[in-house]
Amino acid sequence: MHYYLLTSVLHYQEWHEERFLLKLSLRLQEQHIHLLDYLVEKPSIELLLASPAKLTLSKKMRKVEQDQLPCIISQLGRKGTEYRYSGSYELFHKSLCFCMLGKTGSPVLPLSLDAIIAEKRRFSTTKLTIACDEIA
Repeated sequence: MHYYLLTSVLHYQEWHEERFLLKLSLRLQEQHIHLLDYLVEKPSIELLLASPAKLTLSKKMRKVEQDQLPCIISQLGRKGTEYRYSGSYELFHKSLCFCMLGKTGSPVLPLSLDAIIAEKRRFSTTKLTIACDEIA
């Protein structure tokens, strides 16, 4: 089952994105919940989660059907591949991997890697620049 969570992280007095993401990913792993994708935009964080067990739904957390996954993945990629605190960055760069997108061999990814990359590029606000035209 897949879930989308939008929450505020205002209550963290010292905000260090890497520390927060590491603690979050470890806490989720302890509960057998997979962090598939994320986007951190202070003061909020958006998460796409996968869990074999049913999670409690709330105003902030909702269940996501399989056909809704591409749309959510593309929305989480809206800051582009150069925005450091997102699953998109992990997917396109060698970096610390807090979510499953950075771990390309992960069996819990809900879509093929090609489909995920296509969705990430669909709503990205920053486009990859081509240094030289290799086709011409």
